[in-house]
Order: sequence, then C-alpha cells, then structure tokens
Amino acid sequence: MNKNGLAYYVISISLAVVVIIALLQPFGVDRIESHKYPIILGYGFLTAIAILVSEFITSFVFRMKRGSKSKYRIVIINALVTLIMGFLITCYASVIFTGNIRSAFYDTNGDFTLNAFWINCFYAIVISFFLFIYSYFVNRNRLLSERLKEEIELNKALERRASQVLISQSESIDIVAKDEKKIIIKGNTKESLGVLPSMLQFIEAEGNYINVFYLENGVSQKKTLRCTLKQVEELFKDYPNIIRCHRAFIVNIDKIKHVDGNAQGYRLHIDDTDRTVLVSRAYATSVYDIIES
Repeated sequence: MNKNGLAYYVISISLAVVVIIALLQPFGVDRIESHKYPIILGYGFLTAIAILVSEFITSFVFRMKRGSKSKYRIVIINALVTLIMGFLITCYASVIFTGNIRSAFYDTNGDFTLNAFWINCFYAIVISFFLFIYSYFVNRNRLLSERLKEEIELNKALERRASQVLISQSESIDIVAKDEKKIIIKGNTKESLGVLPSMLQFIEAEGNYINVFYLENGVSQKKTLRCTLKQVEELFKDYPNIIRCHRAFIVNIDKIKHVDGNAQGYRLHIDDTDRTVLVSRAYATSVYDIIES
C-alpha cells in the first residue's frame, strides 16, 4: 500500500484513534460495561468516514487537491473533520446510551440543544492534538528513512561521478586549461570576480551580498560581492553542474564530496572546505536527479 496514498492515511489515522480512545476513554466510553472494544472500533470507522467526507469536500467543493501544502487546506480540512466527527460521535454515542439519535439533540424538556455536539467537538479537537503528535513523529521517521536511503544512493552516485570527472580531466587537462573561460561576476559596486566554472565551489547569499567560494592554486578562496543570487544564477545557466539548491545557495555538483541530511533536506559537504551547503525540499529533487544522472 502506498504510504503517501489516501487509503494508507485513513487506515493509519483510524487505528490511531481507536488506540487513543481505548487509552483515554472519552465520550462516556469508560461507562460502557459490555462490548466496549467493538464499540471503540466503531469510533475508528466514524473517523474514516469523517476524513473521507472532508477530503471530498476539500477537493471537489473548495478545489484544493490532496497533496497541496496550502495552509488554508490544512485549516479547512481540520475544521471539517472536527465538525463531522463531532456530529457523528454525538449520534453514535446517543444510539449506544439511549437507543435513539433524537436524544442527542433534544433535552428532557423537548428543547433543541447542541450541547452534546459542542462537547464532542471539543473531544475531537483533543484527540486531533494527539493525532498531530502521532502524525508528526510518523512522518518524521518516514522522511528520515527515505533520506537515509537517498543519501546512500547519492553518495554512491557521487563516487561514480567523481571517478568520471577525474578520467575526463586527465584526458583533456590541457584543453581545459587553454579553453575554459572565466565567468565574470560583477557586483553592484566596481568590484568584480573572474572565476573558472570548474573551480567554483559554491555561492552563498548573505543579505544584499554574496560570498563566492572557489579554488585558486588548490586553496579555497572567498570573495564577497554586493550582488544577488539570481544575477549569478543567470551567469551560470549554461553550466548544468552549477545549480541553485536553496534560496541562499548555488553549488557546483562536481565539488560535492559527501551528502547527509535530515527530514528537512540534504546537507552537501564540499571539497577543500569544512563548510556545508543546504539543500531545501523545493530543490531536493533536482539536485538528486542531477547527481544520479
């Protein structure tokens, strides 16, 4: 089953709700004397219905597709799940304890009331808090596991790439030395820097300035210029191994010696320097594809 699919999400959340209710026993579950656990499983089933209905409304009524990272979608779907769960639980609990749904919305005097509904919505919010903690750690562990597998693959790819670069350089070192042209990075002042693309390590944005790290006579050098990363990215657009990997970094793929990371993204360790370059999730796929290619 696809761990990123809706079915996996619904089943895992529903089972988590069953466990939470079995432990906390809200909604009067603690007063149930017989068939307690089958009834608790019913709450898990109601959770699945609430999630599916909320997903349907969010996707087809509000036109916010699943997988979107929109904050509005997250707020809307959580609000819908809470309200739908509150209604379903109110009806379900009323049937269990009184044998009919009417008593859930009418008091002993026959007056319409939503007290039970709002109380159950509150319980749903409390359970949602525990689900949020559960989902956070599950997703974090899943991402860490995926990152670990990707790191192993990327580091193997880097080793292959490094050997290919060494062979290529040994076969054409004279041609490279004669024909490779420096790229002139001009700052917004009179300062500028000429750097060979093959010697560029990485470029870091720092406020209105950039720090250019490059090799000169085998030693890592740093030059600070008043310039934007966007301007530099345009200068190196014809060099596929020099790419944007973060809102604050451009990196030369051929200068990466090692990759590690966490749930937020990768860290690139660069040859001939102790500095690391960050890779944000927005650029992770493109960096991964280029290294693998």
